[in-house]
Amino acid sequence: MKYKNCCLKKIRAKEQQTYEMIYESKRIAEAKKHVAAAIQHDIDHPLILPDDNLCVPDSGGSNIIIP
Repeated sequence: MKYKNCCLKKIRAKEQQTYEMIYESKRIAEAKKHVAAAIQHDIDHPLILPDDNLCVPDSGGSNIIIP
């Protein structure tokens, strides 16, 4: 099938947009996997804070560890 040059440019631009959208979707999906894995790791391996006698409370309600 033959197209005029202006039509070919539009078709190529749309193809390029499609490829970019596919790549972006794959990149977002990969980032979501990494975030989900990090969250699951934090759930499976929670931080254990030392005893309260080694910590001092701050105004935010969390403990600051004294070195």
